[in-house]
Amino acid sequence: MNKRFWLAALTVLMAVLAGTLAFLACYRAVPACCRDAHSSKELGWLRHEYHLSSPQFERIEKLHADYAPRCAQMCQRVGAQRARLSALIQGAHETSPEVAEALKTTAALEWECRQATLSHVYAVAAVMTPEEGRRYVATMSASIVAPSALGKTGDCATKACNMAHLQ
Repeated sequence: MNKRFWLAALTVLMAVLAGTLAFLACYRAVPACCRDAHSSKELGWLRHEYHLSSPQFERIEKLHADYAPRCAQMCQRVGAQRARLSALIQGAHETSPEVAEALKTTAALEWECRQATLSHVYAVAAVMTPEEGRRYVATMSASIVAPSALGKTGDCATKACNMAHLQ
């Protein structure tokens, strides 16, 4: 009986651990910028920080909602390309033509994301007063210029993507 109890307890513990690991793996697979970054709740602080009127805030919410699918697609593409690049690097002993091409492809996708994010940032800033818009662009520029400075770059094509939605 005692042996059965411990076997059952161990089985339950392993199932919980497996479930937790599966959740974490799935959670990490979805870029941070794509995790509910477009909800009004997440954007609420933006309204306060940049002194947005209700019409301004509604227009910015719409801009974010319209940009969300594109951001998600870019995040997924960059994430997949980074995984491919990582696998190629780890499986090689030198910079092969395939690794070099994967580096170029990764850089091109990241550039595409940064450019789209910058366009989005300018569109959001255009809704704000000129002074607040300049301040918003200044805040966002650091995440576009040096996305890795904001933390782990694997979360999104750039941290700017995440910052553009949460800043």
